[in-house]
Amino acid sequence: MPDFGPFLQSVVVAASIATLAATAIFLFQRRREKDCANLPSAASHAAVLLAIVVGVALGCMAMSLRPAWPPVNGLDRLLTIILPAAVIVEGLAGWNRVPRRVVRCLRLALVAVSGRILLHGSVYLGGPHRSWTSGQAAAVLIAAAITLATVWGLLARLFRRSPGVTIVLAPVVSIAGAGMAVMLAGYLKGGSFALPLSAALVGAALALSRKDRAGREFRTLDDSILALGVVGLFGVLFIGLFFGRLTVAGALVMFFAPTLCWVTELPILRRRSPRIVGTVRLGLIAVPFLIVLAIAKQDFDRHTAPLLGRSPITAREP
Repeated sequence: MPDFGPFLQSVVVAASIATLAATAIFLFQRRREKDCANLPSAASHAAVLLAIVVGVALGCMAMSLRPAWPPVNGLDRLLTIILPAAVIVEGLAGWNRVPRRVVRCLRLALVAVSGRILLHGSVYLGGPHRSWTSGQAAAVLIAAAITLATVWGLLARLFRRSPGVTIVLAPVVSIAGAGMAVMLAGYLKGGSFALPLSAALVGAALALSRKDRAGREFRTLDDSILALGVVGLFGVLFIGLFFGRLTVAGALVMFFAPTLCWVTELPILRRRSPRIVGTVRLGLIAVPFLIVLAIAKQDFDRHTAPLLGRSPITAREP
């Protein structure tokens, strides 16, 4: 069985770095601005994103996870291309001089190319013995882009409609559950990366979700952490599906689980206190994850656990 000590150390390091840095930035911004309703400056926005990056990087180092450059597999490309690109796009989103339509176009471009980048050089797309035809590859990549755009769009719209930290935490916390499912599906390295990523994003989101004495929420928490959470969740599940043994049904259930937060927009729940609404949201997300993880654990005990004493866990990657 794997040693869980490095995993725990990675989570603590990533969460601590991101939380402390985001808290310091929040306090500085609060003193700098007299009106608590003002949006944070572009510099503060970029500093929060940098804190998340540093937290994730140090968390990965704590468990000796270092991506190769140039990248040689899907996990390397997620770490060195997809997530850095998402950070850059969200950094531009916090700069008021960048038109909103430009930000939307950049986000759509990231959605469109993410699947293709993650599968680059794999047995699915390259080589003389490629597993898919051109038509199959196009269908899968288009479906992946539509799925990513749908979940991202639904959560972003819900965040604009009912701003709150639980909307941001929905995909962010889901990353940790997805990582455990990917590890149980046979891709230990790919799933373990989800732990520091989730920890850093959770730490930053909680640090930036503050209220003043009148109970009004400071608008330091925007949808950039939500965007990183959705992209990160997509990347973890994508590599677990195509390079591990994660099932299509399991991946789809976990990816769409955060959209269950829309249930709290029903009149019977929308008028409840924010604490009740937040608890219901996280509870709704937990149910499908627990079901998928239980099924994955049974499959792990049946097929993978007996092999651990004879061979290491590997993935279908070059």
